[in-house]
Amino acid sequence: MVQMKDLVRVDKYVWEIPKSYRHDMRVPARIYASRTLLEKALTDKSIEQLVNATTLPGIVISLVSIAVMWALVAAKRQVGRALHSAPILADANCTRVCIYMSVVLLTASGMYELTHLPYLDAAGSLGLAWFSFKEGKECFEKASSGRYDCCPR
Repeated sequence: MVQMKDLVRVDKYVWEIPKSYRHDMRVPARIYASRTLLEKALTDKSIEQLVNATTLPGIVISLVSIAVMWALVAAKRQVGRALHSAPILADANCTRVCIYMSVVLLTASGMYELTHLPYLDAAGSLGLAWFSFKEGKECFEKASSGRYDCCPR
């Protein structure tokens, strides 16, 4: 299990688990958190999952996950249209956003692995933040308008 002594502090809120932590890590793992939040995260398995995502099997699993989500979106849309179900179509749109976020994360990690340019992973984080902000903004707009489904009319 990852411990505080395994981490390298990059900045006030940026921590890194070096590739040398485990022999199968392909890239360092970055954590953006305060020290207090990080100490709490170290008590569960979430940081271990981050380490697993930096390995070749983790990258393969990410690719398979994106493919499965893509098929899931297509199936949800087909069923939603057949049943004229706005909630099912809204759920398909939410899954589509998860695909976009997974692609951004995988692309940023892959670009970092190929180029070793610093802060490429941070650029990926900005992409994730943009999708999160966009979805949150849309949610608040729909809630305030009284229109609660995610489907365009």
